[in-house]
Amino acid sequence: MTGLPQEATLQGVLLESVGGVYSVLPDGAEAPVEAFLRGRLKQEARTGGRLVAGDRVQLAPSGEEGWTIESVEPRRSELVRGGIRGRKAKVVAANVDQAVVVVALGRPDPGEGLLDRFLVLAELSGLHPLVVLNKKDLPGARALAVGLETHLAAAGYPLLRTCALSGEGVEALARALEGHTSVIMGPSGVGKSSLLNAAAPGLALRTGEVSRKRGGGRHTTVGARLVGLPSGGWVVDTPGF
Repeated sequence: MTGLPQEATLQGVLLESVGGVYSVLPDGAEAPVEAFLRGRLKQEARTGGRLVAGDRVQLAPSGEEGWTIESVEPRRSELVRGGIRGRKAKVVAANVDQAVVVVALGRPDPGEGLLDRFLVLAELSGLHPLVVLNKKDLPGARALAVGLETHLAAAGYPLLRTCALSGEGVEALARALEGHTSVIMGPSGVGKSSLLNAAAPGLALRTGEVSRKRGGGRHTTVGARLVGLPSGGWVVDTPGF
C-alpha cells in the first residue's frame, strides 16, 4: 500500500479475516492493508484458530506492495467460546479488556439463563462485564428490565438501559467504551450493531430486522471485526452467539 515503507517490517493490529485474507491496520497508518499468513504460521497450534480480531502481528513486505504476517505477539487476553458436542473451543477476540453483554427487552425475549451464560463466558475469559439492556422502548420492557436488574443486583455488574432508536442511554454507553478495547456480545437481533452505530456515528455497521416468525435475529455480522471509535477506544463486533 502506498505511503508505507516496503523495505522493513511493520507492527499492527488485525481487524478481521475473510477467506484467508487478513485486514491489518499498521501502527500509525490511517487505512488497513491486506495481508496473508506466512506458511509456517499455519502449522502453529493456537487456541481455537490461527488469528482473530485484536491480535497484534508483525508484517513484512512480499513483492508488489503485498504483505505477509510473519509473527503474532502473545495475547494479553482471549474471549474463548467453549466447544459443544465435541467441537473445539474457539477464540472469538484477542487483547480485549471489557465484555459488553447486550440483551434485548423483548424481540428476542431475554432469559436469565442466557444472560448468565454470557456473563460466565466473560468471567472465564478474565474480562470485566458490562450489561446493556437494549430496546427499552418496547411494550413490557420496564417489567423485564426490573426482573433482570433484580437478578443481577447481587453480582454487582454495571448495567445500562438503552434504546438505539431513540438514543436513550447511548451517550452513557459511548462513555463506557472510551479508553477500552471492548468486545460486544449477545444473541442475534438484540441490536449490537445498531447500538454501536448510534454510539459512534460513521461506523455504518450492517443491521437487520428480527424475524417475526422465529422471534430471533438474523446474523448481519458474519465474523468478528475490530473497529476503531472516535473516542480512541476499540470494539470487536461479534456475530450473535
